[in-house]
Amino acid sequence: MKILSLKCKTFAYACTEPLVADAATEPGQARFGSCLVLLVTVEPGDAPSKLRRAADAVLRISAATGVTQVVVNGFAHLSSRLAAPDDAACRVAALATELQERELAVHVTPFGWHKTLEFDVAADAHSHRFVHV
Repeated sequence: MKILSLKCKTFAYACTEPLVADAATEPGQARFGSCLVLLVTVEPGDAPSKLRRAADAVLRISAATGVTQVVVNGFAHLSSRLAAPDDAACRVAALATELQERELAVHVTPFGWHKTLEFDVAADAHSHRFVHV
């Protein structure tokens, strides 16, 4: 599992078109103030134990930045080895649940959609982090 964490002053997304004809979730759009945006790529063999380690890393970033609002976005562009879409969607949702159980406010973007993404990324010591578990 690979995660690019960005501390954003503002973040917005809007779904534009499904990646597959039977995309499981409804399209959506949202805008957020101060948040961590997690761009998450799931690779083949990413075991459930990696979710705990990923959540630990996100919690450390949250503590370092003081940001408790997290946006989790499935993102296929951090690896050339991708898990099957159903597996990736399950792992992204499981990561979000793990983070919610650890007292973070979590929003998950609709999985399986092309989206426009609008970032205003902070420029401080912990605003850009790459996590590979």
